[in-house]
Amino acid sequence: MKDFFICDCVRVENKIVTSSFVVASKQIKPKKSGEPYLALTLADRTGQLEAKMWDNVEEVLEAFEQDDFLKIKGLVNKYKNRFQLTIHKLRKLGESEIDFADYLPKTTKDVDELWRTRPRLCTTHTSADCSTMLSLSSVPAI
Repeated sequence: MKDFFICDCVRVENKIVTSSFVVASKQIKPKKSGEPYLALTLADRTGQLEAKMWDNVEEVLEAFEQDDFLKIKGLVNKYKNRFQLTIHKLRKLGESEIDFADYLPKTTKDVDELWRTRPRLCTTHTSADCSTMLSLSSVPAI
């Protein structure tokens, strides 16, 4: 499991973090000098974060694509009153290093309590198809 999630940015502002993310978007843009820089949108189960890589970009341009999982070391800071990550180093994660639970949203509610409220929904729902689905007697296997 990850140590740092995007929702933790306030706690680590102006500090260097190392964590894993999924690449929600990848753009290669020119600096004023004409050299390329990377503009990424990174994501985990808690949200999204803009990230920039200014140096040694040529070395990593072809190393990953959008939707890949990366291990990143960088500085969390604010730019125009929004958090962003300035990337120092990155590498693509191997399949065995990925825990998908770190990237998929999850509820903060008590799942067992939600299942206990299901019978009330069954009796108040008017659609036959929905009532049938809600009245299933077992918890679906995930």
